[in-house]
Amino acid sequence: MSKRALILINPVAGRGTAKSKVFDMVNVFASHGFTSTVLPTLPGDLLIGQVKDELAGHDLLVIVGGDGTLNRSVNAIMHSGAEIPVGYIPLGSTNDFGKSLGLSSNVLKACESICEKEPNPIDIGCFDGKYFVYIACTGVFTEASYATPQHLKNAFGHSAYLVKGISTLAESHSTVYRVETSDGKKYECECIFASVSNSLRAGGIVKLPKSAVSFDDGMFELIMVPTPKNAISGTMLVADVLNSDITSKSLIYLKSDRFRFEFDMPHAWSLDGENGGETLSSEISVIEKAIYLIR
Repeated sequence: MSKRALILINPVAGRGTAKSKVFDMVNVFASHGFTSTVLPTLPGDLLIGQVKDELAGHDLLVIVGGDGTLNRSVNAIMHSGAEIPVGYIPLGSTNDFGKSLGLSSNVLKACESICEKEPNPIDIGCFDGKYFVYIACTGVFTEASYATPQHLKNAFGHSAYLVKGISTLAESHSTVYRVETSDGKKYECECIFASVSNSLRAGGIVKLPKSAVSFDDGMFELIMVPTPKNAISGTMLVADVLNSDITSKSLIYLKSDRFRFEFDMPHAWSLDGENGGETLSSEISVIEKAIYLIR
């Protein structure tokens, strides 16, 4: 009996490159014993219900799109309780998570890889009841990840986020971040950015070394960027970010399986590059080995 693959394609991701390769994709999966159902994504959160409705009866979910498509698909899996291996073909504008995992964005090469490799568990995060795959962040540049128009993402990729971030920087201001981890440690300081991530890139701003990140250890990495107090400390901060120096005193870096944030004013959050809403306080926890991803 053949296996059934549900191929979920975001038709606008990656300049729409996957649409022209649908027949070839189906052929690759057919050669490995899969009968495929191809499904163009519905917009926004409608995608969550769409995936939940279609998961039953399938042996594999293949997600072709960007981080937002991945985020909503994983939310659908978690809410449905389905246990299904996931293949991800990253065709977004930045693909931070795909790059962290070393996934190919070549559609046909990725399809072959999904058919030949075994699924491995990865941790995901829970943000006030919402699931995210690899990052929750707040502060400077956060709004840029979901407010940047799609045509700019397609044209400029990661640079579009930075351009948008710089344009909103003057409107941003540092505030006091209060964070408590599961072991009772507390941190309080004026910051311009914070992220909780399971990725080699933190909000497209800070890069973490491979030795710092394990995708299935039940721990996420917290990075907080304190507000520079003067021009000298600002210059040092920029250098540390560019050099990815997480040991620098310019940054706060630690690992935990739970984080509680509190602010004096509402803060906007980005979850996997999507709008996570504004909160005065938030609870972030790690769900260990929640999803089985082929990598």
